[in-house]
Amino acid sequence: MKAREAADAFVNLLLAGAAYGAWARMIFKDGAAQLSARGLWSLKFFTVLSNLFVGAVAAVMAIRQIRHLRGKGTGVSDRLLTVKLAATAAVALTFTVVMGFLGPVFGYGAMFNGANLWMHLIVPVAAMVQFVVLEADRKLPLTATLPAILPPLLYGTVYYANILIHGRTTGPNTNDWYGFAMWGNGIAVLIFGIICVVTYGLAVALRAGNQAVWKHRQKKEAT
Repeated sequence: MKAREAADAFVNLLLAGAAYGAWARMIFKDGAAQLSARGLWSLKFFTVLSNLFVGAVAAVMAIRQIRHLRGKGTGVSDRLLTVKLAATAAVALTFTVVMGFLGPVFGYGAMFNGANLWMHLIVPVAAMVQFVVLEADRKLPLTATLPAILPPLLYGTVYYANILIHGRTTGPNTNDWYGFAMWGNGIAVLIFGIICVVTYGLAVALRAGNQAVWKHRQKKEAT
């Protein structure tokens, strides 16, 4: 148990470093790449926000885990693990949208170039594997999947409201940088609805994998 917690803490530190390191690279170097921007303008992308979200939660978890390993504190709470599930589902959504929508539209080369390689692929895949394998240490109720809907719902609300208020516009400063409204506002709303459903499905799948590993470990320890 302690070895797994130590391993998870180490991966959490790496995950936090990778997420914020990739963001720094985008800010100072790769801002001109596809679906990238320099400075704080990069925060308009769900990719960036989801990576920073999972990186921040990973950092908090690592601190609590290290303290617990040193005999201080109670480690990762159920509430914090629920937040980690929401953050992991958010980057899983990033990975899914890139593979299924943005890659075909903008090209996979652009999606996996520079900082995008880390934000679109490495961090999401690492977070998903970590949650299913290393963080399977307790019973996690199905209700823990519900908060995962909030990040895309809040983001989609602001994204679509901005288009309704200021228009879609075109060119490098378009308000529809993901191209969701290229087929009309009605389709954009439908896409965001689908994204919320997909996110919840990803959260359910992540929880299912996590619980399957946890139950397998319980059976193994009981024999």
